Amino acid sequence: IESIWCILAGILHLGNLKPVVTRDGSSVEISNGDTLDMVSRLLSVNRAALEESLCGQQISARNRQSIHHRRLSVTESADYTNSLAKNLYGHLFDWLVQRMNKSLNSDNDENQSNSPTIGVLDIFGFEKFEHNSFEQLCINYANEKLNQIFADHVIQSELQDLKAEDINLSVSVEPVSIHISEPTRQA
Repeated sequence: IESIWCILAGILHLGNLKPVVTRDGSSVEISNGDTLDMVSRLLSVNRAALEESLCGQQISARNRQSIHHRRLSVTESADYTNSLAKNLYGHLFDWLVQRMNKSLNSDNDENQSNSPTIGVLDIFGFEKFEHNSFEQLCINYANEKLNQIFADHVIQSELQDLKAEDINLSVSVEPVSIHISEPTRQA
C-alpha cells in the first residue's frame, strides 16, 4: 500500500515541475529542484536521469552505435512530463484492476457461484458479461453517479422553471425533495 501512495504522490508532484529555459538560452531545466528531488525520491528514480529524460531526448539511428542528444523546448518538456504522469497513472490503475480482479476471482470454476459478487443496478438495464471485473464495477459506479447528478439537476431545473413561470402544481414546489438512491453492494 505504501508503494501505491508513493507512486500517486509522485504522479501528483510531477504536475508541479516547471521547465524553464536556462539563463544562456541553450537548453531547458527544471526550475524547482526541490520538487524534482521529491518526485525522484517518491518514484525511486535517479534525479539526474529523471531531469534529463524530462528536458532532453536521446535519438539513435537504427543499426548505429551513435546516440544523438537533443534538448527539448519548454512546451515539449511539459508535454513529456504530462505524458509520463499519464502513463504512470495508467499502469498503476491497470495493475490495481488486475490485483482486484485476481482477489475477487475464486481459485476454481466450481466455486464460481459461491464467490463474492458486486452488483450495480443500471437504470438502463444490466450489463451481462461472462465475468465482470473490478474495472467494470468502477465504470458502472461512475456512470451511476453521473446519472444521479444529471437527474437531480434536470428535475430541480424543471421545478425552478415551473415556479418562475408561476405554474401552479398540485403539490408545493418547496417541500419536494428528489432523492435517487445510492448504488448498493451485494455480497
